[in-house]
Amino acid sequence: MTPRIKLFKQADAAMLLRRRNAGAVVRSPHPVNAKHRGLRGRILVVLVVTAVLVFAQASSASATVGLENVGRSQTVLVWSQYDASFSTVRVMLSDSAGGHARAITHPPDGAIDLDPQVSPDGIHVLFERDLPPFGIAHIGTVRIDGSEEHLLDLGCVDPCAGDLMPNWTPDSRHLTWTRVVGPFDPDTGDAQSAVLWLGDLAGKHQRRLSPPGIELKRCEEYGAQYAPAGYTILTRLCAGLGLTVVRRETNGRERLLTPWSVNADLPDISPATVGPTKDLVVFETPTPNGSTAVATVPSTCRDQAECAKHIRYLTSPNSQPDQNFNPAWSPDGRTIAYVRFTPGIPPDVPPAADIWTMKWNGANKQPVVTSPLFDFRPEWGQR
Repeated sequence: MTPRIKLFKQADAAMLLRRRNAGAVVRSPHPVNAKHRGLRGRILVVLVVTAVLVFAQASSASATVGLENVGRSQTVLVWSQYDASFSTVRVMLSDSAGGHARAITHPPDGAIDLDPQVSPDGIHVLFERDLPPFGIAHIGTVRIDGSEEHLLDLGCVDPCAGDLMPNWTPDSRHLTWTRVVGPFDPDTGDAQSAVLWLGDLAGKHQRRLSPPGIELKRCEEYGAQYAPAGYTILTRLCAGLGLTVVRRETNGRERLLTPWSVNADLPDISPATVGPTKDLVVFETPTPNGSTAVATVPSTCRDQAECAKHIRYLTSPNSQPDQNFNPAWSPDGRTIAYVRFTPGIPPDVPPAADIWTMKWNGANKQPVVTSPLFDFRPEWGQR
């Protein structure tokens, strides 16, 4: 039988509440972007859909200005932002405090720009663009000043169904991403594979990063990024098990850093080379009461059992209705940006998704991006 993998399991409302990409799940039945896409959520789709139906025309776009005061070698923040109609998502850029915000991508109507990643040299930003009408995923790049926006030709042709979740290598000339390959099973929604690849920006010198045979185990991998020490951190999703964070050495050896039951997603490795956050991974995790929390785990622990003892929650796993997710380290490894989402309560109140920051230990929580629009997927960089 041809190896197949479940990229997105049609599930109940509780699962929908934990999915990361509201726009893709809500708008499109295409196999890559909805039913077969993987657990790429956790921004509370059901609540967002309800709010969107009521308030699609209620929000007004925030004013944006240039970044004339943001010089080189300064920390910047990038993130994704829905427009007032919840139909299109663009990439935004600001200074580290959320000031001087402006759009740096200009997607066509109905397109969704996700997962912005600033290059280590501070020149470009990678992003994923899901194009209408079916939400087929491509990878694009734009200069940090908003110029030279274009989609990369990575050679995704049939049976390739989409390229997802890009990230940079330390040299700023190569990228990692997940490639989804069909065919899809018309009954189950299974695809042949969703594994990690490495290549240059010209689409050449590509090679697979995921180990052989994970498709046979009905597993997929996302979000590879390089730690200062050279190993990679990534997310693995396996049918019947859930999500875990993986540390993979340059020789291919790996260890699982979080128990499957934690369903750790969107891991980010600290860029610090010394100090308390060296080798520390921040991630988001669903909690038993239906909320979502931000937590850390050291990448130096021996195995899943030992790692479980060292998981530390930075936001309360019991907080409701607030949800906390999409964590990302600052370039110095001292601060974490994350999203705080408050559903509309009572139902006639619109949702609020803002970007907050906190210290590495969970202290000093404060908002930095509080536009009237839905802001999510923050990432730091330096220009």
